[in-house]
Amino acid sequence: MTTPQVILNLGTGGSDLNGQNGSTSSADSNDALLLEWPGNNAGNYVYLPGAANNLMYVGDEAALDITGDIDIRLHLAMDDWTPAAAGYILSKVGASPSYALLILPTGFLRFDFWSSGVNKQRASTAAVPGTDGADLWIRVTLDVDNGAGGHDVKFYTSTDGKTWSQLGATVTTAGTTSIDAGTATLNVGAEGAFPIAAKVYRGQVLDGIDGTTVLDIDTSLTAGSATSFTATTGQTVTIGRATSGRKTVNVVTPCWLFGTDDYMEVADNALLDFTPADSITVLAVIREWATPTSGGRLVAKMDEAAPSGWRLQNNSTNLAPIAVVADGLDSANSGTSATFPAGAATVVGFALDRSTATVKPFVGSTINSGSSASAIGTLANSATLRIGRGSLTSIAYQNFELLAVAVFRRALSAEEIASLATYYASRWS
Repeated sequence: MTTPQVILNLGTGGSDLNGQNGSTSSADSNDALLLEWPGNNAGNYVYLPGAANNLMYVGDEAALDITGDIDIRLHLAMDDWTPAAAGYILSKVGASPSYALLILPTGFLRFDFWSSGVNKQRASTAAVPGTDGADLWIRVTLDVDNGAGGHDVKFYTSTDGKTWSQLGATVTTAGTTSIDAGTATLNVGAEGAFPIAAKVYRGQVLDGIDGTTVLDIDTSLTAGSATSFTATTGQTVTIGRATSGRKTVNVVTPCWLFGTDDYMEVADNALLDFTPADSITVLAVIREWATPTSGGRLVAKMDEAAPSGWRLQNNSTNLAPIAVVADGLDSANSGTSATFPAGAATVVGFALDRSTATVKPFVGSTINSGSSASAIGTLANSATLRIGRGSLTSIAYQNFELLAVAVFRRALSAEEIASLATYYASRWS
């Protein structure tokens, strides 16, 4: 999938305020990632960003300790079907290993299994015929006794999970075998420092080739805030997220994923400059996990050197916003004691009301009493508006999921803020 570099402005400012993804007009490492959503619950999925500690996992149980024939199937869309490094797609490894399915930088699949403590590795003889970003079913089977004094590993692909095409040749090895009944957790998407970047729709483990389905992970979740869910086969599937950078996303509606050094920007424009008579409201609809970057910028049009302009940022490392407005001589800032839970879809922002000379931050429909802004004059400057970071003298990158950013040339009322909070909370649970 190619991430669109131009982000269309849907406000009254029109194309004059279109955004740009990252630092250039072409794709680069600073780009936030657009996670598309085809619609309805059947289009939901879990996105794994390819960073350590982003995965799904299920605790060990007897049903997963398969020692004979095994059949593993996954429906996923790899960001890159020839990744820079090998990644574990599904694995039951750890200190007491059993089996694993990997994808190699060549695009070939590899099935690892442990027998009497010895790691056996069997790679496909052909690369997965996948298109980067497009979904595909992949499958591996192990026949521990092929009836001819050996054991067979076969790889397959499918577009529907029903009709399978064998990938390459059967990998036959002399001698019958078995799989160790290890006690490791079963992971989907990572094993140690070997994660995959992919949309994951389904993961299945069968005891026996075309045998009994002992694990069926269906990721068509209905809540973006979920930290765990129940597999079709009854197990608890825990969603693991890193503490920094891009994190695992339950995609239940289109959103942008920011992490590490991702950001967007809108070029300076008179529509974003405010005189001493102009009120302003700035808001962002976000989901943050874990401890945020201290003072990380959500939305900012601030010349940090002066300073002049405005910014919406995290209040220290708390899940709470703070607003800062400055005119080059004087500044006013106001935080809020209202916080939001990690993983909650939240409308955060602030309103600078010139009629009351106050700047008031808000979390959802809870509006802080605010601070005086009577000394603040013009907020006009030549700074670029940035989403997810500050100006060059104060980078302050932030990690979050983003649904929307809006700037109004007036102070929204409490009723309007509450209405927006209710709308997004129900839309992006």
